[in-house]
Amino acid sequence: MSFTLQSLGQCEQHWKTAAAWSFAAWADEFPADTVATYLDQYAEVQRSTTGLPEVVAAISVSGELLGIATLVLDDELPGATEDGPWLAAVYVSPRARRQGIGQAITMWVTARAQMLGYPAIYLYTEDKREWYENLGWKFCRISAINGLPVSVMKLMLSTDAASIFHITTHTDWNSRTDNYHHASLDSEGFIHCSTLHQLTPVANRYYLGEDEALVLVIATAALGSDLRWEPPRHPDGSPAQSVQLLYPHIYGEINTTAVTEVVDLTRDLRGRFRLPAQLVDR
Repeated sequence: MSFTLQSLGQCEQHWKTAAAWSFAAWADEFPADTVATYLDQYAEVQRSTTGLPEVVAAISVSGELLGIATLVLDDELPGATEDGPWLAAVYVSPRARRQGIGQAITMWVTARAQMLGYPAIYLYTEDKREWYENLGWKFCRISAINGLPVSVMKLMLSTDAASIFHITTHTDWNSRTDNYHHASLDSEGFIHCSTLHQLTPVANRYYLGEDEALVLVIATAALGSDLRWEPPRHPDGSPAQSVQLLYPHIYGEINTTAVTEVVDLTRDLRGRFRLPAQLVDR
């Protein structure tokens, strides 16, 4: 399914749908909220030129609202000591689920938090802990809101990561001589890498048909080549999006002494890649 990501504040025609979704989905957690509560929030987003909250909307090519997600400084979790910001109110229309929309709007919010200079972002969830873990989020603690138990989770956004990750194949890895050389080094001038939370989205977008995919865990401090954090490149020449995560790019060969682990990528029951068990607790 094709869709674009836009600020919901600039899509007033979709406010009523988004507010109805949010009111129905989180009535148990926030019983005092009404549809008007969410409409007021979207109006605040529309008025604001800087700062939070921000709400992203996934919109189909035909103009249908498919999903929403919010970046807020405080998500009203009682007793929370985390600094924020928080990923909140992630919702995808039932008919549009399992098509990458939830992942896309989640990554938009994390990219926006990174662009605003936050070193980490948080969320809490009743029943989606495993889904977020597959995107690199880490479990912090159990809390509760309005009597409902929730898992508090954290995602580090800093570009000083101790480890980065490169997806390759058994054939390419086993054919190395001394250092590891990838074809993109010749065609683009660098080797593509990912952070932990970027890993499975990249794998499922570019390597889904690869039967022998594996991950190199790379210690950044041990790299002999230049490491740069940059927006993703667009091979088709399409313009960069206004909100993008930074990705680690290695400008040179990867010295094998920097590779601390080699891990096979694993799949879920639907055949999509999931975060390998060895990496979940990092």
